[in-house]
Amino acid sequence: MLTVDFPLNSFDLAAVHQLALAEVIKDSTAYSLHLVDEPGEWNYPLHYHAGFNDLLVLERGILHQEVNGIHLTLHPGAMIFIRASDQHALHGSRVRFYNLNLPQTEWQRLALYAEGKWWQELTAPGPPPQARLAVPERDRLHQDLVELFAAQSGAMARVALARFLLRWLPTLQTRPAPAVAEPGWLAPLVERIAGQIPLQWTAADLPRLAGVSAAHVSRTFRRHLRCTPSQYLNRLRLRQAAQLLATTECDILELALRLGFQSASYFYRLFVAEMGVPPAVYRRRHRMPVSLG
Repeated sequence: MLTVDFPLNSFDLAAVHQLALAEVIKDSTAYSLHLVDEPGEWNYPLHYHAGFNDLLVLERGILHQEVNGIHLTLHPGAMIFIRASDQHALHGSRVRFYNLNLPQTEWQRLALYAEGKWWQELTAPGPPPQARLAVPERDRLHQDLVELFAAQSGAMARVALARFLLRWLPTLQTRPAPAVAEPGWLAPLVERIAGQIPLQWTAADLPRLAGVSAAHVSRTFRRHLRCTPSQYLNRLRLRQAAQLLATTECDILELALRLGFQSASYFYRLFVAEMGVPPAVYRRRHRMPVSLG
């Protein structure tokens, strides 16, 4: 990723540059999915896409976008669809997001299989389609992104892409101005604990971090996340384990201890229950480099 300094609110329209398809997607590849995990300041200058669209999913941090002269502030759980004709720039700090580059040719091919007006409306003139997902949906989206990330170099890449887009793009149409029903402290709490690798928090820490009682934390997790606090923390650890397995050479036992699991057997049992395969098999199937900054 190109990183340059620019004043967010004083773009020079004459300086807008073209980002070509060949710069982001390899030849004969259906799509390109990158994970940007930046611990400091991050920005990208004003540009437009030649021959492809973007779907951005923000997992951590606050990301500011200037799209066609309109300032947008994205929070964790946000999805935004940038059309090839959109002029946009980005700026944030400590951001973590997935960026899906989709060639127009693939978009047109998939449009033949998409039913409903929503598909055409995504590329209609106007503000870029966006949504902000509630916490349970973010977990499902994250898992789908991990699978899409791993599939992009395989024989089933186009199938994985079609499944992903047809599942999540309607969200942009049906929820342009989402209402998040969970308590105000839940999303910041989830963002805070998810940003720790290794994950140091325990279920006993959550009431203090949230500023509410333990009983209230437990009820809220069961109602909105459909699990106990301990189950949710283990789910986060397993998600981190899956990411590290796919992107590092870290020894599996060392990885389990680093993430706070009490024993290798306990880690293996939980990992198989969550991911469906042992850690070593998951690593072989999902090996993929991460694109940083």
